[in-house]
Amino acid sequence: MIINGLQIAEEVLVGLKKEISSRDLKLRLAAVLIGDDPEFKKFVQLKGKAAEKIGVEFKIFQFDENISESVMIYHNAKLSKDFDGVLVELPLPKHLDQQKILDAIPVEKDVDVLSSAAQELFYQTSEVGPRSEVQPQRLVLPPAVEALKILFEK
Repeated sequence: MIINGLQIAEEVLVGLKKEISSRDLKLRLAAVLIGDDPEFKKFVQLKGKAAEKIGVEFKIFQFDENISESVMIYHNAKLSKDFDGVLVELPLPKHLDQQKILDAIPVEKDVDVLSSAAQELFYQTSEVGPRSEVQPQRLVLPPAVEALKILFEK
């Protein structure tokens, strides 16, 4: 069996664009990039192209590699108020506590599902279906897990 990842990705993007359009959503996504590594910047730009392709406004916020933890936490909290979703490109410089930085993003804005609160939701399950056919269902899936789910369903 050959899996055409590009085709599957395109199908997912088309479906998301239709859903966003049909619901007349005006979504805004912020990407946090700390430092000036060209490979990380390129990766974030690719995420931006995908977001814009489906009709999501995308903005990169680049910070100096030497930014303090408290200032970065402040910026994540502020971005969370101004945008519908926030993602932080990892890894972070070693002087920053990665989990503290990620936890500054409210769970409903954490698109990568990396904050402690989002991780707790990932490990919770809910019961769906008739009592005789109770099946666990994840309340929220991290993007990589969702991608695998889509591949396995093909």
